[in-house]
Order: sequence, then C-alpha cells, then structure tokens
Amino acid sequence: MSVRQPELKTRDVIESERTYLEKLAALLAQDLDFHGQDSGYASHRFHSFPAKFPPQLPRKFIDGLTRPGDVVLDPIMGSGTTIVEAYLAGRRAAGFDIDPLALLVTRAKVTPLSAERVVHESNRVLCRAQSVEEYVIGFLKPYFDRDGEGIFALPELQDSIRDIHNEDQLDLLTTLIQGRRLRDISDLPFDLVV
Repeated sequence: MSVRQPELKTRDVIESERTYLEKLAALLAQDLDFHGQDSGYASHRFHSFPAKFPPQLPRKFIDGLTRPGDVVLDPIMGSGTTIVEAYLAGRRAAGFDIDPLALLVTRAKVTPLSAERVVHESNRVLCRAQSVEEYVIGFLKPYFDRDGEGIFALPELQDSIRDIHNEDQLDLLTTLIQGRRLRDISDLPFDLVV
C-alpha cells in the first residue's frame, strides 16, 4: 500500500491564490447595496423567482474575479441570474439546480430566440384563449376577477401552449406565465397566501 504524497504548490500558484483572495476581499469591502438600480434589463424580469438577488451582485464578482472567456459556475442557480450575467460579461457559464422550475426559468432566460417567432406564437396563444373568454368569464368572475382584470381561459390557454412544438419557445412562454401568476399571488394579503 503506497501513501500518496501531497502535492506542493508552486510559487506561481500560491501567488495566484493570494491575488485572488485579495481581489475577493476588496470586492467584499465595497458597497454591495444595489437598491434603486435597474435590475429589469436583459431577461431578468421573466420570472419572479423566490430569493432572487439583484443582477448587479454577481456581475460585480464576475467582472472582478474572472476574465472574458473564463467559465463561471453557479452550483445552485435558482432563476439563472448569475448565468445571464456571465453571458452578458462574455464568460461561459455552467449552472446546476435540483428545482425543475429553476431549470425551466434559467433555460428560458438564456436561450436565444427569434423575437418575431415569439411574438407570433404568443399572439396565437392569447387569441385562442380570448376566443372563449366570454364563456368562462361568467363562471370565474365571482371568484377570481379583480376589477375586471386577470380573467384567462386557462384550459384553452394550456391547450394552445401545448401546441407549440419549439421547446425553447415553450419554455419561455411557460416561464412568463408562471412569473405572472407569482406576481398576482404576491399582490394578495399575506394571510390569504398562507
């Protein structure tokens, strides 16, 4: 049985680690309050994911600790904020999450799509859903309507969405609709949500 000898770090590796830690310490000492700054750029407003942090936070660390072309790893990616910021900063990105919603939201946020095709598919889905709105409105209005807004023919909307055969477009539309539902729920008084 042989005993494995620990690898000795070279002077360059030690210096590189020290430089990295110094950069990290300097970043952590800076003002990390991003309240009041616009966080709705790129695809960051697609979904109201719980515990989402402002995109400026990962961007500060990506810019300060990596170079263009480097790989940024996010092992618990949530809504993909770090992944989006890595792409915007010219880095490659890899992310993981066990939450299927996190995977869906992130995939929708980072997959490039044709704007014209997304508009076409979205209009088709909404037109089909609105065509049965009059029928459904009488049944749902007493229970779900707030000031005449928010009525959707959900079964027809779901059927229309299932007709989309492009998986990337389907992910985007599903994410946007789910995000809207979460925003609607967040408008309710807390005791109604619990």
